[in-house]
Amino acid sequence: MRASVIFVAMVATVVGGACSPNTSDEPPDAVDAKELAEQMITGELATTIGLGPLTAACNDPGPLVVGTTFACTATPATEPPGPVIQVQGVVNPDGHLALTTTNLISASALASFEKQAAAQLNDSIGSNFTAESVDCGNAAVVLPADSIIGCALIMPASGQVFDVTLAVTDLNGRKFGLQVAEQPRA
Repeated sequence: MRASVIFVAMVATVVGGACSPNTSDEPPDAVDAKELAEQMITGELATTIGLGPLTAACNDPGPLVVGTTFACTATPATEPPGPVIQVQGVVNPDGHLALTTTNLISASALASFEKQAAAQLNDSIGSNFTAESVDCGNAAVVLPADSIIGCALIMPASGQVFDVTLAVTDLNGRKFGLQVAEQPRA
């Protein structure tokens, strides 16, 4: 699976200025990208994805130049800790630090996965499922190593619920293999 963005990139200035006014004697291009990325993860990313407080850890990217990339992780601060969210930082040509997640499907993006799953089912078995027939939950999903999401298929006529797995192969393109259980849930 290629690295992809389901969470919209957050951007903060790292070259030629900082997120807040520069009141020190340091030149504006001396922003610590590692520290800035970790603040963005524990602040804006945590708030936006809604999985609670996050603990951030980033590699030190060294000198910041356009195109600099580095890896970070964000771990939900729960007991036990939640699954690790992979985050990539990059310095864009405009001098901004952009963070993107590479294994997270935001809560708002789940609806498009549900809609596409219903369309795939309709195409393959000639049924008339709607996006409401497929339920993948309402919270952001951190993809496990196997990239499989568990969802439910609700049969419109009977209300029976079948387990459905989506094996995600491309987050950005919302591509996945789909498998429906042979028997409904008990």
